[in-house]
Amino acid sequence: MSVPWLFSSGGLIPSVIVLSHDEQLDRLRLASPEAAEVAVVAGDPCFDRMLAGLPLRETYRAAFGVAPGQRLVLISSTWGQHSLYSANPELPGLLARSFPQDEYKFVIALHPNVWAAHGTWQVERWLARSGVLAVPPEEGWRAAAIAADLVIGDHGSVPFYAAALGTPLLLAIKQRDQVDPASPVGLLNAAAPLLDPGRDLMEQIKVAPRTIIDLATSTPGESAKLLRTAIYSAMGLLEPDTPAEHTAVPLPVIPTPSTGAQLVRASLTESTVDITRWSAERLRGGPAPQDTHLLSGTDQPKREWLELAEVLVHEQLGAPESWIGVTLKALPGCLLAAMPTRTGWLVGDRDGNRVRCTGEDGRAIASAVYAWLLTGRPWSELPNRLTVNTGPISSVWTVEPE
Repeated sequence: MSVPWLFSSGGLIPSVIVLSHDEQLDRLRLASPEAAEVAVVAGDPCFDRMLAGLPLRETYRAAFGVAPGQRLVLISSTWGQHSLYSANPELPGLLARSFPQDEYKFVIALHPNVWAAHGTWQVERWLARSGVLAVPPEEGWRAAAIAADLVIGDHGSVPFYAAALGTPLLLAIKQRDQVDPASPVGLLNAAAPLLDPGRDLMEQIKVAPRTIIDLATSTPGESAKLLRTAIYSAMGLLEPDTPAEHTAVPLPVIPTPSTGAQLVRASLTESTVDITRWSAERLRGGPAPQDTHLLSGTDQPKREWLELAEVLVHEQLGAPESWIGVTLKALPGCLLAAMPTRTGWLVGDRDGNRVRCTGEDGRAIASAVYAWLLTGRPWSELPNRLTVNTGPISSVWTVEPE
């Protein structure tokens, strides 16, 4: 807030001005000695709640569906025409389709003003096309900043808080006329490296540096106590005897999105299959990588993916024996289908070949079986045990002929 907003008719409006850091008091003294007389440095309750939540980092990561060994990337955008999302609305989708889904998960936190200006329905439609998980505007960005392995942002407050926690940061856009260059956000804006969409994105994200910021608060963990003292003093009241405490940020409630269609590379060596999966939207950015196939789910599938898919997976219990045959007959271009059973998965083709597999990731085992058949070897020679590696996750499946 600039100095003119603190005065009306020549008089100072606030009785108390609460600041989070000593450097803010120094800058206020230079701008308005009169206003500095009523200022108090009382820390940052938002940041203190994030600090309180740090021991629960793995819990927050689980709430966002992050698997062990998977990297969580938080994309953050403030509001207005100079923000990340306004300047480059295609960036979230570009990032999401460029990285293997089993190794990277992308979430985006848009400023609440973006949701308010355009409406929930419109924002959700935009983000659904990007393939990036949306953090609700009311709550969740703080948990995401704690959980993230990397933040890609702009001059908003979320990247600043994340950097203050020590999270590696890349800026997608730098603004030199939107923030005070002497402010903590201005200093971070100048110091943090700039993401270059024209260069190898994987390499930039892997080597993103930590931009440690110690200007978030002068009194970490003390804001509850200091704020209460300032408030009761302003009211002329005695403070309660009970301790002033702050709680950790709440666990976010994140809807589980549909996985949709995936572009899959399955590399087979005897009884081991290494699987790499990307969003099918990657096909819109150019030719498909070599040795890949398209896998579509049945949950709100796009017609084009259904017609192009070599593998189809239905992830709800039903009658897999009949469903596989009937569905593959209706989709001539699809070669393989999979559906869960009460003990695992049934995978089959239109000719009646079937195998029963034990495990959870039906998409992975369907792609593994597809990769085996592409080598020209018959169903009958499928190994009884298959090791399937999907990013950092390795699982062993049993495979039995139907």
